[in-house]
Amino acid sequence: MPTILQVDGFQGVIYFNDHEPAHVHVFKADGEMRVKIDDASRAPIPIEIVNLKNNDVRRGLAIVGLPIGNC
Repeated sequence: MPTILQVDGFQGVIYFNDHEPAHVHVFKADGEMRVKIDDASRAPIPIEIVNLKNNDVRRGLAIVGLPIGNC
């Protein structure tokens, strides 16, 4: 599982040969969310959220939406 980012306790992972739509798995502690990332011109969209507080969801989406290099 290739980790693509680690910021503020969040870990972003993209699995090779994963199903559509294009997405990143975002983990924090015991929580996870899948975030749709198929269009760089749009904000990331949560697909599924498990065991994350609302603040962590907002922060995770903001991190995934950052341009590479600004993490």
